[in-house]
Amino acid sequence: MKKLLMLLSLIIVVTFSACKPKPGPEPTPGGDDTPQERAKIAKVYVDAYGSGKRLSEVWVWDKEQLKKIEYYSDNSIIYEEYYTYNEKGQIVRIDNFSDGEYVEYTYDDNKLSKARLYYDGNLEEDWRFTYKDNKISKIEFLGEDYKDTRNINVLSFVLPCESIDYVYEMVNNVSQYRSGLTLELTWDGDNISQIEGFEDGTRSILDYKYDKKLNPFNNLLGMYVEDYWEDLLGSKNNVTQIVASYYEDGENDVEITNYSYIYEGDYPTVKRENDNVTSGYVWYYEYK
Repeated sequence: MKKLLMLLSLIIVVTFSACKPKPGPEPTPGGDDTPQERAKIAKVYVDAYGSGKRLSEVWVWDKEQLKKIEYYSDNSIIYEEYYTYNEKGQIVRIDNFSDGEYVEYTYDDNKLSKARLYYDGNLEEDWRFTYKDNKISKIEFLGEDYKDTRNINVLSFVLPCESIDYVYEMVNNVSQYRSGLTLELTWDGDNISQIEGFEDGTRSILDYKYDKKLNPFNNLLGMYVEDYWEDLLGSKNNVTQIVASYYEDGENDVEITNYSYIYEGDYPTVKRENDNVTSGYVWYYEYK
């Protein structure tokens, strides 16, 4: 049942990866804190289970700021996300006007403290963030009127994109009982090595492995804030494996998903997904 839910959610949730190379020496992952010039995605294509390469996203930029993402199905726009920034260059709001859906991000100085998703003016998701050593150590979902048909993924720029389906499966479970969810994060250098979720007697653990290339989505919420490398959101490198372990009523269920990449310089341009049952999605990236 968990695998079926995961496969269904993968059809709905758009995930992200990678970028184009820039000239110059390759930075040492997890070591150099000097801000690097960030490449910009222009288009994302997806091949789902061998159905063919199709346009999925178009990213629209105004100089150094992401202003809009257009989402496509069968070469037609199905919805758009518009991005609003504060004076520091942090994303404070994402709007999907076609569905009356928006997210508000709140910061305590340079640290993300709250993320709330609204639908037709009603609060649907309420997330809170706790830090340790300038990195998120705990994320709490407070159990509002969650709807599983959302388009905007509140945590897409906070956690590795490969985590989102797993986390929202947990959210869907706890929302049925009007309860909360706590995620505890463990870091290895500048990468999230483990996310442990606690939900109504169920314990879920996500263990990660990474490559040594750069993942430009690790801090998109505040990518142009001064000293942004000190307050990472997401992981600095690209996920190569997730081991998802579920513990409930004395039983243990394990799912393994592997990711392989084709690179140009510092960044991957193609990402392939293979789990322990299927060989599913391939993502292709074009850049400005």
